[in-house]
Amino acid sequence: LGPCLKMAAPESEACAAMERSVRQRVPPLLTDLYHFTMAYAYWRSGRHDEPAAFELFFRDNPFGGGFSLFAGLHDCLLFLKHFSFSEEDVQYLRSVLPGCTDPAFFCYLRSLDCSQVTLRSVPEGQTVFARVPLVQVSGPLAVVQLLETSLLCLVNYASLVCSNAARFRLAAGPRLRLLELGLRRAQGPDGGLTASRYSHIGGFDVSSNVLAGCVFGIPVSGTMAHSFVTSFSSLEQVQPRVSAPFLLSTALFSALLCCPLRSSALLSSAASPLLSSPLSSPAASPLLSSALLSSFFSYLLFPSPQLS
Repeated sequence: LGPCLKMAAPESEACAAMERSVRQRVPPLLTDLYHFTMAYAYWRSGRHDEPAAFELFFRDNPFGGGFSLFAGLHDCLLFLKHFSFSEEDVQYLRSVLPGCTDPAFFCYLRSLDCSQVTLRSVPEGQTVFARVPLVQVSGPLAVVQLLETSLLCLVNYASLVCSNAARFRLAAGPRLRLLELGLRRAQGPDGGLTASRYSHIGGFDVSSNVLAGCVFGIPVSGTMAHSFVTSFSSLEQVQPRVSAPFLLSTALFSALLCCPLRSSALLSSAASPLLSSPLSSPAASPLLSSALLSSFFSYLLFPSPQLS
């Protein structure tokens, strides 16, 4: 009953799309305001170029587990590569910082980049533990101060999702294929895109997220929605006409054989959508060749005279 697989995008295209995605999603203004006030204090006191090192760690493993997986490193490197403030960024900062801020500070911000910043970390995907440094960022004090929140944002959620995916993989074992289908319940578009990527790194085989496939080169796949099932009211709606034994999956036949007392009822009018949808979907497209077994098992176990 494996879903039909859409192959990943070519590697070069995926890398270019990934870099564009990070530049768009993680501009240098994606940080907390107090980093600019602290950077201004360093600059006013002449300490902004002092060498400094920040270490990133977490206090407790998520989900009550004994380990985590480190993720987000590649995004951090791309963020550092493109870190710079545009003229529009600086103009906005002029509007939110106190009016007494020295105008020369904004010229300083405009000149900043990460050419003097060094990042050291454990490898992405590495098993890590609480209270052990994962990333060390060193460079001029004001610059690494401005990077703090952005790097935390890139690492924390990615590592959380990746660790959760690894727990699913450990529970499922190495042989089962895992499909990530979480976009509709994700924390907004960026949360959905990030979750799809790091679920894949954590152990899921494929994703339903088409944009994640395009941007990150993740194989995409899917089944069909319950709305597709409920759109059918009779077997007459199945077009083109095809042979049922050829299209019904092995899993569906297993469901019928395991519930002989209910098998005849599946041919009733109330069950027609349950039969019509898996017959129609592969005829329309191989991408829909996987049936929603939850619908079948629900009907087998909890029959009702009307299918709503």
